[in-house]
Amino acid sequence: EATSATGVSIDGLKIKDYSLMYGSNIGLTVSSDGYVLKPNMPAFSAYKDDVTADPNDATTPIAFDHVYFNQGNHYTTSGANAGKFICPVAGIYFFYASCLSSQAAGTKRVRIFKNGNKTSGEIRLDQSFYQWGITNAIISCSENDNIFVNYHDTTADSDLYSDNTPYQTFGGFLIG
Repeated sequence: EATSATGVSIDGLKIKDYSLMYGSNIGLTVSSDGYVLKPNMPAFSAYKDDVTADPNDATTPIAFDHVYFNQGNHYTTSGANAGKFICPVAGIYFFYASCLSSQAAGTKRVRIFKNGNKTSGEIRLDQSFYQWGITNAIISCSENDNIFVNYHDTTADSDLYSDNTPYQTFGGFLIG
């Protein structure tokens, strides 16, 4: 244990100005107003601004190819893991997905998957006019689990709608 004008150091853990640090990395800060800040907390919000065609299978991820934010860069917009959030640490996570159906007839299903297995209730849109839907899930994840959203129309070959107003969204964050 060492004490100086800048804080206390115990076996590499520094407590300085209400921040917990390891080396120069700040892990946690508590402001004088009581706000708890975790600068490395995994979180993202992604969207699509074009139509999603039915991939004709129930496990292909929707590649939400734009992000509002991607703290930690654990959500991937392109490549082999496009459309997937890869959990950097084990923990409890919250995820959501929203969509707008096209005007085509069919039974459109949107679901959240973990490692290829459905983990949430599904959005089921089965009218031949625009319908809005949202689903969410609280999921216990291990490190390197992958979370993604799938769209599949079980009765026709129709699309999810989007344009320059992003009606298709996917996001999530680590709860703890």
